[in-house]
Amino acid sequence: MNLIEEKNIGDNVDDEIELVRKRVFEGPNVHALFPVIEAYLDLGDWVETPSDKGFAKKLVELLPELKKHTCSRGYEGGFVERLEEGTYPAHIVEHAALSIQNMVGSDISFGKSRREEGSVYKVVISYEYPSLASHALEASIKLVNKLLKGEENLDSFVQDILEEAKDAFLKEKIGPSTNAILEAAKDKDIPYRRADEEYSLFSLGWGKNRKMIWGPETSETSLIGTEIAQEKDICKDFLYNHGLPVPRGEVATSLKEALDIAEFIGYPVVIKPVSGHHGEGVFVNLKNPDELAEAYSLAKEYESYQLVEKYLKGNDYRALIVNNEVVALAKKVPAHVQGDGASTIKELVELVNQDPKRGEEHDNILTKIKINEEVMMNLERKGLNLDYIPDEGEIVQLTETSNLSTGGTAEDWTDELHPTLKRVLERTSKIVDLDLMGIDFISDDISKPVEELNWGIIEINASPGLRMHIHPTSGEPRPVGKKIIDHLYPSGEGRIPLVAITGTNGKTTTSRLVEWLGRNQGHHTGLAVTGGIWSNG
Repeated sequence: MNLIEEKNIGDNVDDEIELVRKRVFEGPNVHALFPVIEAYLDLGDWVETPSDKGFAKKLVELLPELKKHTCSRGYEGGFVERLEEGTYPAHIVEHAALSIQNMVGSDISFGKSRREEGSVYKVVISYEYPSLASHALEASIKLVNKLLKGEENLDSFVQDILEEAKDAFLKEKIGPSTNAILEAAKDKDIPYRRADEEYSLFSLGWGKNRKMIWGPETSETSLIGTEIAQEKDICKDFLYNHGLPVPRGEVATSLKEALDIAEFIGYPVVIKPVSGHHGEGVFVNLKNPDELAEAYSLAKEYESYQLVEKYLKGNDYRALIVNNEVVALAKKVPAHVQGDGASTIKELVELVNQDPKRGEEHDNILTKIKINEEVMMNLERKGLNLDYIPDEGEIVQLTETSNLSTGGTAEDWTDELHPTLKRVLERTSKIVDLDLMGIDFISDDISKPVEELNWGIIEINASPGLRMHIHPTSGEPRPVGKKIIDHLYPSGEGRIPLVAITGTNGKTTTSRLVEWLGRNQGHHTGLAVTGGIWSNG
């Protein structure tokens, strides 16, 4: 609970609805079992002014999502009926604040408003993200004030409100990978709290049962293992020294060195930043010095140290390892478009990006395809350009890399993995010493015994995205969030016993007595009262 702002009731002298104070409740509270914002509004001279059909028409045109609100009627359109029949400004602010959150992607619906005293109303709205909800509440007050005063042409004002709300939403939004872990924690009744609104850093459990996650990285993750995974040249040598198959290659700091390495190991080759991630600056299947030189000039913009490796032919796979067990395996498919016989490649990319499952970076199930240097270079190598019109059904592969972050897709192949290859992948996780990791490898056929395979490990990921396993484009979704929570909490116990004492007199004395009783039973106790906080006495 956090007191954000407070004014004196009765200070309203501008004939406007004013925010007196608001509180953010992060957990179960007096209003609901989920997070809410409680706000006190001074309606001033508008306290007895109900809405009418004209007001309702203007508001719904500005916030059309309000048509979905059921209100007390229990069916869509119920709130609009209330608006047309006449309802009071606090109730309108409540629904407008919910609607603004809904319109930018936040799925919430609970709200209520009650008169307190005089012209003051208490409004309660649910939220997923506190900054977004605070913005929506304050913006709703401004919007309703303008409508009550009869202001016209508010489209641009509302557009600005929604753009600011969208920015707040994207800044706070929990990504699919983190959300999968948190949903699994919720299913296991393990409490969690966000440590920072801008980052996916969460504290799970209470007291001695506390664990931390930062995206798909846990407080059990080895720092040394993470460092090994992040430095691709070190990781490759480390795996090779443990008898694992990796492509031949060396680090280059100049184009001449890159060309010399490629000449020594033989074309085709791959070039990628030593410390890169998400497929940025990676160019594969370079068949000659000219292609390598062009790729090097682009790759060096990401980092001066470049790893030049032998290109491995085959399918690109990602194995997800949790606690030394393969829990999911996906075949990664490069970004591509399928022709319709009429649209250009550029138009087809725009069409693919309209898929609601695609978003920016990692904020959705899939990532939008970006037409960048890698795409242009790849098309040029095929003798194509963005104006080329593929035949109906023709597949045009836009990138050689298969990362979801570059617009690729994924298919679940967990059940096709041969037991011998599974054992080698699990052994790899023990060697690198990571509790949670992704292994990227190339193979011609993962259903064969490992001794018959032509395969190699190309990368280790210490913070692997879970999107491809939770929402594969085809195949069975895997409960990887549950696997991670089961690893962190094998006993399922994330809570510690809590005793809350309230009343008029004697709260501190009673609390001290309960703490003393617990301590004398051999428990390590904590006590928080008005006079301070104590640990075990």
